[in-house]
Amino acid sequence: MDIKSRTVGDVLVIELEGEFSRDGCPRPNLHEVVKAKLETGEKKILINLEKAEFEDDFAIGQILASYISAKKSGGALKLSGLSAKWQNIMKITTCDRVIEIFPSEKSALEGFAKP
Repeated sequence: MDIKSRTVGDVLVIELEGEFSRDGCPRPNLHEVVKAKLETGEKKILINLEKAEFEDDFAIGQILASYISAKKSGGALKLSGLSAKWQNIMKITTCDRVIEIFPSEKSALEGFAKP
């Protein structure tokens, strides 16, 4: 899996591409990247999963750990671009009740602009 980041306005967008699994995870992993960005003062983080493939529970653990770290540091983390499989997993695990999920990156960025 590849992890790329870029800034759009005051939002850090993290794009994931490829197989999101324990075996396919790069170093640093997603949670480590998010924690490092939070330490530099980033407060608004969007994880775009449009090109990421769900493979195992490691992915959910990484997303939840990133969300918790963002909340603890006074930040916000949102998700966008979830496939039907991702949406189903988020619903089954009830993560969709905790983490804001948007259909597109554009709508998620607009969601950060709302109070």
